[in-house]
Amino acid sequence: AGILLAFTSIEPQVMFLPALFIMVWAASQRRWVLFWSPVLTIALLVAAMSLFIPDWARQNAQQLAGHLKQIFRPTPGNVITYWLPGVGSQLGWGLTFAMAGMLLWEWRQAAGKDIRWFLWTAYLTQVAALLVGIDVSIESYISLLPALVLVLATWDERWGNVGRVLVVLSIPLLALGLWAAALNGARQQVPPYLDPVLFFLLPVFLLGGLYWVRWWAIRPPRIYVEILSSHLS
Repeated sequence: AGILLAFTSIEPQVMFLPALFIMVWAASQRRWVLFWSPVLTIALLVAAMSLFIPDWARQNAQQLAGHLKQIFRPTPGNVITYWLPGVGSQLGWGLTFAMAGMLLWEWRQAAGKDIRWFLWTAYLTQVAALLVGIDVSIESYISLLPALVLVLATWDERWGNVGRVLVVLSIPLLALGLWAAALNGARQQVPPYLDPVLFFLLPVFLLGGLYWVRWWAIRPPRIYVEILSSHLS
């Protein structure tokens, strides 16, 4: 698990916060192998690459610095500023601080907890990583698929027919709605990374959905004996 976690550094903008949370949770569980193995794996990979390309680390640092100096980077704040130039910057910073504060609180709550709490917080971190202010691409939203599965599965499991109706309505909304937004943006010659619907619809939907199912997702399902006992009492 630690070695695979180290390989996620290929996409640091997308996976830095989720990987950091996994290491924090591993430390809270005293799973030190999981905590140290990503660090050691990355160190070994850097050392191995340096044997073939001695100045590889310097080239990578220069490439990263050039990326950070780009005139426009697709961040939530920059998208908001493009459409609301007057208050966009302030709203973007407000979103960054809100997401950062939310993550710190949830990470503290998840420390030392079981796997269900860990999974919910990991998926929330993945969603928040795309809204906290780090530049990301629309293609990176494929990483939100596990969070979407958790939300829809919890609706189906806990809400019965009402949950199934929500699932049936949500899938066309996200699938057809995103395609409609992409086609509309193409007609208006708006780049995908500046389209507010494409940029915010799925993360905001999942943010609300994850908090909706939080109570059920972090607790183990009730067994039939418990359900029967509650009815008898």
